[in-house]
Amino acid sequence: MEPTLVVIGVNSLTAAVDVRERFWVSEARRSQALKHLAKAEGIEEVAILTTCDRIEFFVWADEPALAANSVLRLLSSEYGLQLCEWKHFYRILDEAALLHTFRVAAGLDSAAVGESQVQSKLQEAWTLSQKSLASGRCLDALFRKASDVARRVRHETSLGHAGAQLPQAVCEIIKHHFGSLSAAKIMILGAGRMAERNLRYLVKHEATNIRVLNRTFEHAIALADKVAGTAVPFEDRMREMEDADVVISSTSSSSLLLTREEAARLATQRKGRRLCFIDLAIPRNADPAIREINGMLLYDLDDLEKTAQHHPAVEEEVLKAESIVNEEAREFRCKLQAEHMVPTIVALREPLSRICVLELELFRRECGPFPKDQEDLLVLLSSRIAQRIAGAFAQEFRELPEKVQRENIAQAVKCLLDLKASEAELAGTRI
Repeated sequence: MEPTLVVIGVNSLTAAVDVRERFWVSEARRSQALKHLAKAEGIEEVAILTTCDRIEFFVWADEPALAANSVLRLLSSEYGLQLCEWKHFYRILDEAALLHTFRVAAGLDSAAVGESQVQSKLQEAWTLSQKSLASGRCLDALFRKASDVARRVRHETSLGHAGAQLPQAVCEIIKHHFGSLSAAKIMILGAGRMAERNLRYLVKHEATNIRVLNRTFEHAIALADKVAGTAVPFEDRMREMEDADVVISSTSSSSLLLTREEAARLATQRKGRRLCFIDLAIPRNADPAIREINGMLLYDLDDLEKTAQHHPAVEEEVLKAESIVNEEAREFRCKLQAEHMVPTIVALREPLSRICVLELELFRRECGPFPKDQEDLLVLLSSRIAQRIAGAFAQEFRELPEKVQRENIAQAVKCLLDLKASEAELAGTRI
């Protein structure tokens, strides 16, 4: 069977945040998982992508069914996946998987359409796969092309400026509860890309009273300086929450930063004043049970994704981007098809050349000898005929739209190469 691309995963469209959180592969465990899967049945190459709205395994597989079972076994043994939960995972094969990869890179499959952060995450996934010796020629080519496609979408459409749906949703939630951003005391937990993107959007829309907290205080200072905010030591987060109106959290912490018990004490200290906690992290930073406490408002990624609406002006740009992605996927697929046929075409040239040489020898015996200049021309003609036949076959193969047709022709060629007719018989045959 021809090796093919398989994408296995969950995203915000197929699974709620609590499901995605369960199967989140932390950076520390990703390298180990890659090394394990690279040796697993059916898998030739593998990479793992994790973002706030998706966990995906990109697998170059010689046996897709075996490869999917290998991923299933990993998730079952390491993350307690039950067979009934497998329904949350999509399994995309071959040409559809290729198109999916390019759509992900271009931000077309994200909750916030057009967002660019997923491209950097895809680059990180590729880099880690290479370091873990889990990526090879095929995935390298795929991710390199995906990066080119994403770059083209950004340059030829305005989607590079349209990925503000989640920050916009955050902004709308704050306005809904506090009237305006300038009226709210906003506390930012985390200083990564997502925190900065949200913070810049809020400042652009008149947020002024901002505190930034991060485990690495220098990073908090750097981000606070960019938006004229105030950096606060991470250890002071509970004291800061007593005074804040809004907490926006997007840290990579593997443990909760606000438990139900802490939230209950906080509610007592705040004496009925509402606290709006917006949790953008996977795994989540706040215990979902804090919703049960009076005065505590909690929004997680599922809530934000429901609030985020596509602006009508974005729809036309999405259509342009989809057209670009489809075009690039078709061209890349043709390239892969041509590369797959190279060994067959090379193998075909040898018997064709041999037949031409034998026919030329027979022609010499029948009509020769020839002067050297004519002899040279006959040899050149013989070589060109062999090349032309092989080239015509290659061109015909590239233009076949269906994989089954390509495989059938490849099989027919292999049968042709296995013919047992003697050289003398081949040389004397007339069709």
